Amino acid sequence: MASVSRTYATGEVLVQAVRRSLTPLFRVHPEIVDSLFNRHIAPELAQASISGDLEAEVDRLRQESYRELQRYFREPRPITRLGEDVPIVYPDSLIEKGVAGTVEMQVYLDAEGQPQAIMLLESVHPVLDRLAMQATAQMRWQPAYVRRGDEWVAVPSWVRFNIRYRIPEG
Repeated sequence: MASVSRTYATGEVLVQAVRRSLTPLFRVHPEIVDSLFNRHIAPELAQASISGDLEAEVDRLRQESYRELQRYFREPRPITRLGEDVPIVYPDSLIEKGVAGTVEMQVYLDAEGQPQAIMLLESVHPVLDRLAMQATAQMRWQPAYVRRGDEWVAVPSWVRFNIRYRIPEG
């Protein structure tokens, strides 16, 4: 969205703009997040009307919406740390060849936070991809939680995870 000083937006335009801005959260658990968004966020946005800088207003509404959604849904968080709890293997032969980059993966976690499936989204090199996926399989996560009444219940979810391989300086 381009920044416009006197843009006017109402209702469905705001709902769609804020929904798009929350795409990373929707990827975690689309059905739950969409349901919560439609129940707790969309009705308020549908009644809203703004004038001024649309981009700034959507950013403000995204932040407010995210905080509201956190009252009902918690994203998974890593418990283990790469390089400390889980070793990162980077073969000397690939360092010498200057092979570097970020391996991006999408990981399906069960309700206990254990990786069950890993899908490669962005490749660097077949060996680094395989090593990154093996390290990711060793990761442990605090699972996603959804609030049901007064209780927080662990649910399976997705998380995007990156491992960056950089050529050491020096």
